[in-house]
Amino acid sequence: VDELIVAEQGLEIGKVHIGAYRTACTRFIPKIIRTMESQYPGIEIKLSEGSVDQVKEWLRSKCIDVGIIIPPDKEFDTVPLIKDQLIVLMHSSHPLSQKETISIPDLQGEDILIGKCGYEVQIHALFNEYNLTPKVRFEMDYIETGLSMIQEGLGITITTKQNIWWLPDQVVFRELKPDTFRDINIAVLDMKDISKATDAFIQTTLALFAQEDA
Repeated sequence: VDELIVAEQGLEIGKVHIGAYRTACTRFIPKIIRTMESQYPGIEIKLSEGSVDQVKEWLRSKCIDVGIIIPPDKEFDTVPLIKDQLIVLMHSSHPLSQKETISIPDLQGEDILIGKCGYEVQIHALFNEYNLTPKVRFEMDYIETGLSMIQEGLGITITTKQNIWWLPDQVVFRELKPDTFRDINIAVLDMKDISKATDAFIQTTLALFAQEDA
């Protein structure tokens, strides 16, 4: 009853358990939580950080209320959050760094460092569009590993602009052309079954990103 009374007054209370992959936790989630705590001080927020696959499993098992994920995501109810542009990272001495933009055929035969955070499916699909197969040299869990390997001239990687908030010495990026994006979505198991606290999180997140796009 207390929750109903408070909710009617617009002062949401309750709990929301968020699951997000590492980049989302670094780039998006802190600002969302700070805004939530300011606007809805009665809502208790819990955060779990894991891989994209872990976040999806937590959604399935109802360990979390809402997740930040990337496709494929047909088994969940989703709300588009942002489109994150794909870029190619390489050593500044790499011949491809002389090009203004990079196409997938440019990458044929190059040593590819591939991230495990949901990039594998999309990258293989991009190469497949040109009937090519990426020459994967190493798989990595974290972009920091890829950056260090690029510094040592061990290959190049495809990632997204949101995934990069700094570049070490001798590492440069070029945009992938044609413009290619990775969708980042808010996901719940069933939108008809979400709590007021979860809805408040979704609406706060969408409002924040609408401001950034403006």
